[in-house]
Amino acid sequence: MKLILKRVELKVDARGIDDDAPVHVVSYGARVLAPYALHTEDGQMLPCQVSTIMNSEPNSPVHLTVTFMVDGDRVRVQGDE
Repeated sequence: MKLILKRVELKVDARGIDDDAPVHVVSYGARVLAPYALHTEDGQMLPCQVSTIMNSEPNSPVHLTVTFMVDGDRVRVQGDE
């Protein structure tokens, strides 16, 4: 499986005066950059990501640390049974 680190689409709530619920639209050209998240090859974002940190030093591999929220449903821990 190939994993891809890419920016999350920055969505904003757009609501008209007569709208019952907000409509989420993609914000293009925003000055605020959206965070990065790990995605599968088919474009699905891995669930429950809290943060990503990428660190690199000269002449060494790049280190990527992704923090997940373990909620027991979408992300769970399995060990020896």
